[in-house]
Amino acid sequence: NSSIDGSFFTVPTTGIYYFTINVKWQGNANGIRQIRLEDGNGILVRLFDDYPPNALEYRQSASFDLQLTSGTQIYFKLSQTSGVTLSAGLGFEPVVISCFRVN
Repeated sequence: NSSIDGSFFTVPTTGIYYFTINVKWQGNANGIRQIRLEDGNGILVRLFDDYPPNALEYRQSASFDLQLTSGTQIYFKLSQTSGVTLSAGLGFEPVVISCFRVN
């Protein structure tokens, strides 16, 4: 069940970029929670899998550097495999994505 699809970042200048993504998932102990980053061609750039330890609301975060070329689009996607529809981000608590160029 995909929860959020479509937010993207277009790289303004070639360099190394530091990203931080924070997500709050609705409670459910089943399945995997994923933060996926894909390029404009749908190729996976980064993947972060987490397994909630219990049925409480679950916070997932990821921080990382990426070497990127000017004009590249990076798409941010959330998915989960609990078997039921779970709220994350919009309508529940905003997904926070931040990014800055470090080099």
